[in-house]
Amino acid sequence: MTTPILPAPAAVLRHRFTHRPELRLLYDTQSGLEHRLNATASAFVDATFHTMDPVAVLAGGYGVAREQIASDLTLFWFTVCTAPSRRQSRRRSGDSDGWARTDVPFPLALEVELTRQCNWHCDFCYNVWKVPDDYGIRGRSDTTADPGAHITMDTVCAVIDQAAAGNCLRMRFSGGEPTLHPQYREIITVAAMAGMDVELFTNGVRMTVDEAHDLAARGLRVALFSVHGLEDTHNAMARNPAASAQAWRGMRAAVTAGLSTVAETLVCADNLGEMPELTRRLVDIGVHDVSFMPYVPYGPADSRRPVLLRALAETIDECQALFGGLRVRVPCAPRHCLSTEPVAISEPVREEFDSHCAAGLLWGSVSYDGRFRHCPHSSVYAGKVSDGLGRVWRERMVPTVRHALAPTGACTGCGQLAACGGGCHLSKVTQYPDTSSIAAPRVLLPLSATGGVGGCAR
Repeated sequence: MTTPILPAPAAVLRHRFTHRPELRLLYDTQSGLEHRLNATASAFVDATFHTMDPVAVLAGGYGVAREQIASDLTLFWFTVCTAPSRRQSRRRSGDSDGWARTDVPFPLALEVELTRQCNWHCDFCYNVWKVPDDYGIRGRSDTTADPGAHITMDTVCAVIDQAAAGNCLRMRFSGGEPTLHPQYREIITVAAMAGMDVELFTNGVRMTVDEAHDLAARGLRVALFSVHGLEDTHNAMARNPAASAQAWRGMRAAVTAGLSTVAETLVCADNLGEMPELTRRLVDIGVHDVSFMPYVPYGPADSRRPVLLRALAETIDECQALFGGLRVRVPCAPRHCLSTEPVAISEPVREEFDSHCAAGLLWGSVSYDGRFRHCPHSSVYAGKVSDGLGRVWRERMVPTVRHALAPTGACTGCGQLAACGGGCHLSKVTQYPDTSSIAAPRVLLPLSATGGVGGCAR
């Protein structure tokens, strides 16, 4: 009997994996693994996905015997398909060298706000539409039944269709509290059927065991939960006495359902000392992935104290030394030079802090009212979903963000610039130019057709 060359039919592989040739990136939607390919591996993927006889095409292109190509192609796909069963290094939030200069025709990932409604009232919440005019104290969340608080199905289907056509890899649904959208289950189903790797960022209010199993069956792979300290601290920060109970019930349910479960923790000087005990409790229920988000004060009335980067590093070391298998990452981009003690620019960068922000360069955010921005923390919008996400991305967003990221001052000579990218660039993007008034705007490479079927049509 002849041994099959591919571990599954090419159509099955195309459904599981997404190839982004401009970055030589193969994404596994079943596990979230990002495979960085060399030129040969990228040619293997391209031939498998786009030709009827990849062995003949590759053998002719490389001038190698069919038997050798068949053997190499078999080994390649076997290695890729079985990679999730082997220990892998942590996924980075940025890209490899040259990440800011690579033309990416469509975002690799999108975060989509399903609603502005929420049952928590966190005073640190990043949702910009909660910030009052004095920008001093965060407003309370919207708990009304206003249908205008939710993204429309037409808009979210347009996002999914455009993302599928653009070979988007991941789609994270957030809010507000996304499970308060009356059709959030249907949205998750549609996104998964379109080939998205689907994530849900929730506070756990709806996440029972039955709900978690149902969402997993619909195609949800990752559930991220807000948990910001031990019970009293978490309830106080969320301004909801039920917050801690909801989060922990939800995380247990997600673990039981086999979802990849992540604790998203805002870390400040006030709760930093609770992190070792918090991570112990997380590991005890089967949660091994934790994101520590360093707090950034937002105004003169903000009494919460930020955490020093060195202190956060020491806490991460303590947590990982105590609890085997704990994986900690630091989302967003802390500036490495912000420290009370001098740090040599040649000092090696910690793995957790080597995560320069890729907002507006590799991923973007869609608001609940259908507007497109580089970061969910930003109140500056580049366009609307109806304008075409790919067009807005290529013509307005990426060129503007690239310009904002151009190093100035001391950053130009810093040995750690490649790691931190100058830190968070949220405040550097203050407006988008009117491209109609620019004689020759610098745009990215055109988006090539993929031949895929639109997400909502499936």
